[in-house]
Amino acid sequence: GAFHTSDENYDAPKCHPKTRLAILKEIMDWLNDTDEPHHAMWMRGAAGAGKSAIARTIAQMCDEQGQLSSSFFFSRTASDARRSDETHLVATLAYQMSENIPEIRQYISTAILTNRFIFDLGLDAQIYKLIVTPLAQLSNSSSILILPKIIIIDGLDECHNKDAQNAIVNAFVAALARMNHNFPHKLLIASWPEQNIQSAFGDRDLAPFLRQLPLDSSWDPDDDIRRFLVDNLAKIRDTHPLRNIIPLEWPAPRDIDKLVEKSSGQFIYAATVSKYIK
Repeated sequence: GAFHTSDENYDAPKCHPKTRLAILKEIMDWLNDTDEPHHAMWMRGAAGAGKSAIARTIAQMCDEQGQLSSSFFFSRTASDARRSDETHLVATLAYQMSENIPEIRQYISTAILTNRFIFDLGLDAQIYKLIVTPLAQLSNSSSILILPKIIIIDGLDECHNKDAQNAIVNAFVAALARMNHNFPHKLLIASWPEQNIQSAFGDRDLAPFLRQLPLDSSWDPDDDIRRFLVDNLAKIRDTHPLRNIIPLEWPAPRDIDKLVEKSSGQFIYAATVSKYIK
């Protein structure tokens, strides 16, 4: 369920077509800039701002372009309770890396075979032995420049263990900063800005390697929310059992304007309204 392509996520939100284009471009430009000193990006925003939809869309785009290393989507509301803790995080990421980057498989396999209790180790040790070390080994052994790849961790604030949240930030950001440019890897973490997560990302030692992407009003979400509402309500109108008596002018532009205003930049409001009307 933690994969972006898992059956549990078949109906998970992704960015509506032709929305969030500026943010998606910002992230992809950052990923593909091999001279970019910030190896990690923290995308933060309030609940309902669209963090998970953006993260899933980036995961899909990178997967299609051969640039997705691995991804994990935390969730406290998922049917699989394992998605709300860190227990299976590293195993999930390592498995996906071995599938998406066949050249790294031998290093991950060796790490597991030489320590059969590796998944009983602490989170820091698992990250180091199963993610960081194999990446470093591949980076040092490869002289071929390849497309930059990305690790995506969404919903970090939905991980119950707050100590694990800090460990994930510190271990990954510090490790990726040391990667050889022959094998560029970047990390995207999306979360609500809880105090302890803010503190972790506020570490001065991480500052040179970290880029912050706040989902605030500077991205002009109202235009995207308006497009989302217009498209979704038009689809409802055209497919509704009573569509023959629904006016083609429905919904009126002034009603769309009111809904956009009430959304206050939060996509979750617009999505909830659309589901209710449907």
